[in-house]
Amino acid sequence: MSDDELEALVSRSDGWVIDHDNKEFYAGLAAERLLVDRCRSCGRWQHPPKPICPACWSTDIGAEEVAGRGTVRLWTVYRVFDPVLGGVDPAGARIVTVDLDEQVGLRLTSKFIGSRDPAVGDRVTTRFVDRAGSPFPVFVLDDGAEAT
Repeated sequence: MSDDELEALVSRSDGWVIDHDNKEFYAGLAAERLLVDRCRSCGRWQHPPKPICPACWSTDIGAEEVAGRGTVRLWTVYRVFDPVLGGVDPAGARIVTVDLDEQVGLRLTSKFIGSRDPAVGDRVTTRFVDRAGSPFPVFVLDDGAEAT
């Protein structure tokens, strides 16, 4: 990503702190893609982005696309303010932390959108919604699959 492209991304992304380590993640969001850092030396995924691999200490890190599917590991409800889309959601904003399928322990946290509360063990997938004029990932049930 060039300096001009980074500057354009920063100007579109009000409220996000974009730096050298996370710029590829946010550039991916702008293109409706989930790009997560992966160590090119040992293959370990890591999120949030960091400049060094915690497994092998390599600095050869690059962003790769993930499918955005996974399993709900925990969830909560924000009743006062929706931290993802802003404003107040009368039903409460349901926030989930999801173990992504690419690697055990690779987690992403965002809003859950669905007709019912999520459950630990639910299979979910990523969808993008508009957040202040930019795409933002949220989780929805994966083809209606529920915890068993």
